[in-house]
Amino acid sequence: MDTHRAVATSPAVGIFQPRVEIRPGARVRGGDRIGAVDMLGVPQEVVAPADGIVAQILVEPGETVEYGQDLVAIELMTQAGASGRPGGGAD
Repeated sequence: MDTHRAVATSPAVGIFQPRVEIRPGARVRGGDRIGAVDMLGVPQEVVAPADGIVAQILVEPGETVEYGQDLVAIELMTQAGASGRPGGGAD
């Protein structure tokens, strides 16, 4: 439906824990650590795939996830404001 979204996916099978500050409306940059998947006691980082705003966390904290599973939906930030939000966002 929405072509202006990217999704952070699970890097491993394990238990997903988002960072405390990651919630809908939070601003992220591509490469930011947004959580981790604990795989047998070894955390595997989950990173934002692009600059944007967290639209939705797709799994509950502490939920078991599969490799490649969608975890966090991110509304992409565009200079033209394609998301319909005014201004496009200045830092």
